[in-house]
Amino acid sequence: MKYYLNLFIQEFEKTCKIAMRYKFDTIFYIFFWAVLSVIVSHVLCAKHPSNVPIFVSSFMIWLITNNSFISIVESIMKENTQGTLEQLYLNARSFYSLLIIKGVAVSILSIIESMLTLSLCLLFVPNVKFSMILQWIYVLPLLLIAIFSLIGIGMTCASFALKYKNISNFYSMVSSILFGILTYGAIFLNKKPILTILFPFAKANATIQLFLRGKTQISANAYIIIIINDLLMMALGYVVLKYYLKESKKSGSLSKF
Repeated sequence: MKYYLNLFIQEFEKTCKIAMRYKFDTIFYIFFWAVLSVIVSHVLCAKHPSNVPIFVSSFMIWLITNNSFISIVESIMKENTQGTLEQLYLNARSFYSLLIIKGVAVSILSIIESMLTLSLCLLFVPNVKFSMILQWIYVLPLLLIAIFSLIGIGMTCASFALKYKNISNFYSMVSSILFGILTYGAIFLNKKPILTILFPFAKANATIQLFLRGKTQISANAYIIIIINDLLMMALGYVVLKYYLKESKKSGSLSKF
C-alpha cells in the first residue's frame, strides 16, 4: 500500500510539474472555459435569468467529465507515442494499477483546474451566488468516487491505441458529444436505474445536478449505484487492456512504440 501511495504522490507531482512547465497552456485552458461560460451566461441571462445557475452547474460537470476523460486517455497515449509504455509494462508491479494511479493523478488536476474556472465564473456570471463554491466542495467526495468510472472508460479507449494509432482527435470529438449528452440528459437517465449503471458517470452526474438545484440530497443509494458503475467501467477497462496487450505481444508491436 505504501508503494502505491508513494507512486501516486510522485505521479501527481509529475503531472503538476508538467502543467507548470506549460503554464501558458494551463492558464489559457482555465481562462478560455471561464470566458466561454461567462459569455453564454450573459446571453442566457437576457432571456432566461433563472436558468443561469443550472447552466453553470451543468457546464462545470461537462467540463470536469470531458476533460478528465481526455486527460486520462492522453496520459496513456503519450506514454505510447514516447515509447515508454513498454518500459512501464515491464517494470511495474501491476501495469493496470499503475494506469489507475496515472488516471487518478490527471483527474484530480483536471478537477482543480475546473474549480479555478468555476471561481472565475462566479466573479462575472450574473444570478450565481458564491455559495455554489461551498456546494461544489460538499460534492467533491462523491465526485472523487465517481471519477473511477471515467478512469475505467478512459483506459478502455486508450487501449485501442495499442492497435490503432493517431486517434486522440477522434476521442476528443466523441467524448465532447458523449459527455454533453450524458450531462444534459442526466435527469432523464436518472429515471432509469439500469442506464445509470451502464453509462459512465451518469448517476453521479444526475445526483450532483439535482443536489445543486436543491431538489434532493445525496443518498446512500446514489453512492451504491455510483460504486457499481465504477466497478463495471474499471472491469471493462481491465478486460480491454489485457486483450490488446496480449494481441500486441503476439504481433510484436508492443516493443515498437
